[in-house]
Amino acid sequence: MKRLSLTAVLLLCGFTSALAWGVKGHVIVAIIAEQHLTPRALAAVGELLAEEGKSSMADVANWADGVRRLKIPIQPSHSVRIDGGYEPYNPRDCGKNYCILAAIDANIEVLRDPKARTEARVMALKYLIHFVGDIHMPMHATEAGRGLKVIFRKREVTLHKVWDTYIVTNQRGDVRTLAQRVQESGKRYLANKITPIDWALEGRDITRDVILVGTLANPTAAPVVLPSTYAEDNWPVVKERLNLAGLRLANLLNDVLATDEPR
Repeated sequence: MKRLSLTAVLLLCGFTSALAWGVKGHVIVAIIAEQHLTPRALAAVGELLAEEGKSSMADVANWADGVRRLKIPIQPSHSVRIDGGYEPYNPRDCGKNYCILAAIDANIEVLRDPKARTEARVMALKYLIHFVGDIHMPMHATEAGRGLKVIFRKREVTLHKVWDTYIVTNQRGDVRTLAQRVQESGKRYLANKITPIDWALEGRDITRDVILVGTLANPTAAPVVLPSTYAEDNWPVVKERLNLAGLRLANLLNDVLATDEPR
């Protein structure tokens, strides 16, 4: 990928930092995924992206956050509100079927269909690149903890934003360096767990067992002050989620585009 193009992505999409994983996290997921595509899937992805003059998945990793500012009649949700306890997924958690799980399924079907309009397949690809990243951000998978205010480095922010953005931006290095570092995390065997519902339940469980613990489990009216080491302490969890997101996105695209014939 051209480095100038990646720089443009990071500069022009800065407004999305309050959304899932922020710009940096989504680009990391895209870089990892692209490195694990089969030759056939890589060729198919390249052809689709070329329709819009893009040269890599990283170029479009944050597109879905950008279009949220447009007045589109039906905007797919970037999250799902699964119960914060131990209950299994219930279809009612998807609201009016606009949740991220429904969006992933719908875009898989479009991308898989060789008879679909090229523009529709390009859009489906861009949504999938983004949504697979989003569903791996733990707090995008549950209602628990939404809107919870904390003090992070003397600033009042939501706990959601800390996990979306600040734990990633706390790490030094450019996105390619971080993508390499992220892939050093273990549990690669979990990448074969292909069901998006499973990915969401993992996030719900992490939110319950790792994030909303201690004073964050039963917060008072006042924002909880996070320790100065909070971002570094929780980087291993985020690193693993980013790695799994990239590997699973690659697996998904390898499967969906397995029979795609290059033009």
